[in-house]
Amino acid sequence: MGADDVVDADEDLLSAALINLLDNAVRHGAGTLQVTWQARDGLQRLRLHDDGRGAPPERRAELAGALADQAYEGRTGLGLMLADLWRAPMVAS
Repeated sequence: MGADDVVDADEDLLSAALINLLDNAVRHGAGTLQVTWQARDGLQRLRLHDDGRGAPPERRAELAGALADQAYEGRTGLGLMLADLWRAPMVAS
């Protein structure tokens, strides 16, 4: 992100999203975190890369099923549900 770049976001929602991402990463074993931001084609993308252990294969399969069915309750956390709901309209267009 350059000195003249601007992140166009609601500061409260962006703060909540960052806190959720960073908290999840640390709670799941990350010791090193890298947050990057990219603007392209009118979209802004925030990514978090970490060295945490990640979810075991069976949990990943369960999460993938919940996302495919959009059946989040009790199967995903709030952050993953919101990210999926936000992403879905962009994928369809």
